[in-house]
Amino acid sequence: MNAMSFRLGLFAAVTLALALPELAHADARERATQPAAAQAKPAAKVAAPDPAKLCAKPKTAGAEAGALSMAGIVTKGAKPIKEPISWKVVHISGECRGQVVATTTAPTLEVPLDPGNYRVIAQYDAAEASTQVAIGKKQNVKQEIDFRAATVTFRLIPHSGAKPIQEPVNWKVYEYVKGNGGIGRQVGEGQAAHQRFLLREGAYVVRATYIDTVTDLVVPLKSGDAFNYTVNLYSGQVQLKAIDKKKKAVSGEVVYEIARKAPGADGKPQVLAKKISPKEPLVLREGTYIVTARAGEKVGTTEVKVKAGKTKNVVVTIP
Repeated sequence: MNAMSFRLGLFAAVTLALALPELAHADARERATQPAAAQAKPAAKVAAPDPAKLCAKPKTAGAEAGALSMAGIVTKGAKPIKEPISWKVVHISGECRGQVVATTTAPTLEVPLDPGNYRVIAQYDAAEASTQVAIGKKQNVKQEIDFRAATVTFRLIPHSGAKPIQEPVNWKVYEYVKGNGGIGRQVGEGQAAHQRFLLREGAYVVRATYIDTVTDLVVPLKSGDAFNYTVNLYSGQVQLKAIDKKKKAVSGEVVYEIARKAPGADGKPQVLAKKISPKEPLVLREGTYIVTARAGEKVGTTEVKVKAGKTKNVVVTIP
């Protein structure tokens, strides 16, 4: 290699080295001016059909419909119920699950149904029962629903040895639960001297209210039971009278409030009754009470102990 060739090669190498940084910058500028690749957008979500709109109205059973025939029995082995039963049929499969497809009140349920799965809910007296049924194409299904119920009749006596009360008593039946004083969902109510309930097996709180007196009774029941319960109020009577400091009867209107001596759960007196110049005796359960009498702006109080089967004259002095 002569000297001229060496000089030309060296010049070319230096020129290329100087040009490379500029080329790199140009490439970077070119990339910066190119639009970035667009990110893929998530597919639009398609809202699921709303059964309330899609199935707002039950369809008439189609050509492949079957038929459901159902009767109710109080307990296993009993004859079918002849009195009216409230029936409700609910779809539990397909797009229309949760839709009520039939309701009726009759001793038996007779309804055409498209193939599918259904829940039948029946109410008889205070007892409720439900069962699940599957209907196939043109299939006729016939079955019974067992209320697993018991029959109970309640009457009320004011105290031991007394005859049953013949005036109407207000009765309420609640499911028994732990806590809350045992009071759960109310399942029945009636007003009669002798009140009958048909209840599904389980435990209940029966509450009897007579005049101003309330008493609760816990009743466990098994399917097929038939009981007569006598509820004892353990009550006495209180005749109220108000006098002034001169021991003369207070003239005009007197308002009486009767509260338990022991405070309630909130720490406050539990007022059971409020009467205005009552002529008839008050019926109160055995226990200790505070009687407050008001005549205008004047107030008097006294304590009274009530004993079952006893009548007590209570005099309140209003100074």
